[in-house]
Amino acid sequence: MPPCGIGGKGYYINIDNSSVNGVKDHPEGTRPWQREYRNDAKLWEAVSRIAASLLGGGIGTREELQSVKLEIAGEMRLSTLPTNSMILDRILDEMDEVDPELLILLRKKPSRTLSGVAVVAVMTSPHDCPHGKWIFCLGGTDWSYPTPQAYTGREPAAMRAIANEFDPYRQTLNRIR
Repeated sequence: MPPCGIGGKGYYINIDNSSVNGVKDHPEGTRPWQREYRNDAKLWEAVSRIAASLLGGGIGTREELQSVKLEIAGEMRLSTLPTNSMILDRILDEMDEVDPELLILLRKKPSRTLSGVAVVAVMTSPHDCPHGKWIFCLGGTDWSYPTPQAYTGREPAAMRAIANEFDPYRQTLNRIR
């Protein structure tokens, strides 16, 4: 298959088979989800074609993205549908920054704020249990990294709180973005 790609808005995605195993180095290393599907040449080519369509400006809504994914997967007789994270991974191979509009299209679920009200969980700074240590009181200041009582620190709201140093304003700001 000759090399081909699409150039729109100054972007170019190479979708020939030679790029299947070429993993671009990222500062944080290989993203965990790219290990398995990159070895499937047909799936990776489909992901590349979808990414090229997306960058070329031919896709503007989630419905259009889904129909392009279904069309290409059908043409190539794929057993699985390429995921949005695969497409984003392919786009990140070509560029350092992604247009925020593309991220909105590739986001797993849109925020449900049609009413104008967004529910946001904000966590307080950690404190130890007043009655001593027991099995149900995870977290606290003695935990591997301080978390509010009864949380492990791996919950999305807890990770956001830790990243924002338990500042409620910053937690809210980073959640509604």
